[in-house]
Amino acid sequence: MRTTPEQEQWVLRRQIVELAANLVGIPYRFGGVDIDGFDCSGLVFYVFDCFGIRVPRNAREQGRMAGSVKLKHAAPGDILVFKLAQTWHSAIYMGTGRFVHAPAAGGWVHFENLNEYWLSRLRQVKTLWPRTR
Repeated sequence: MRTTPEQEQWVLRRQIVELAANLVGIPYRFGGVDIDGFDCSGLVFYVFDCFGIRVPRNAREQGRMAGSVKLKHAAPGDILVFKLAQTWHSAIYMGTGRFVHAPAAGGWVHFENLNEYWLSRLRQVKTLWPRTR
């Protein structure tokens, strides 16, 4: 039995989410793009690169990619882009209001809830897949 493009998309999304979850606990490292340490956009870059998907290296450029969707249409494996005080920040959406990110020096990759703090700073939700519904 053949798989549909929609089924293939969801398999890939699940794999992206699983890899991101398996990176929880790796330390934050400014400019980091590998398992020795990640910064926020380095984590996003690394996870997608593992599946042959090229995304920009920095969070601001990730926010400029095509493929914006509203948060209510976000799906696991989409990229969340936030505007913090002086910087841009990116993360991988896990579904059900949670995401994985590498937040700051002295920290580590971890899960976070889309709480009031993060929702007020969310600027873009990026999807790399066309809407199938």
